[in-house]
Amino acid sequence: KATVSVLYCVNMPAPQLSALAIISKKGTPIFTVVYGDVSDEDALWLQCTMVCSLDSLEEKVKGVLSTAAMQDRKTPQVDNKYLGFIMPATEYRVYGSTSNTMVKLLAITKGECREQELKTILKSLHDVYSRYVCNPFYEFDTEITSTNFHKQVDQIVKDTPLRV
Repeated sequence: KATVSVLYCVNMPAPQLSALAIISKKGTPIFTVVYGDVSDEDALWLQCTMVCSLDSLEEKVKGVLSTAAMQDRKTPQVDNKYLGFIMPATEYRVYGSTSNTMVKLLAITKGECREQELKTILKSLHDVYSRYVCNPFYEFDTEITSTNFHKQVDQIVKDTPLRV
């Protein structure tokens, strides 16, 4: 007869999605959104953290590309590659993915999250972004100001089990 014991952490808060960003190939933010009840100073700090995490993300991408090259692939693909945990930032954690056009997608959480939840969020964000840039009136690598785009991203966040 086997018994299963379950450990509950009563004092541990649930993970929280704090921010999302899309960064162009050139390294300029083209979409950022901060969630939760944060001050202007904290929102600015989160946006700076996103930009600062780009170096770590680039190192992970180079690692993926060099691994592909060592496996004798002629054209290594990163194709919407989920890169996972990028770096810690005080009580926050930065996660990222990249597309085959080297557009970077970032998520900042407060607390540790399950990788599958973040992978799903970043893939959905990439899908919405891909549909958006197919618009012939969108000028590539410019800030996304569309309210429809923002609504679609908000829906992705509402559908996630992470609290905001």
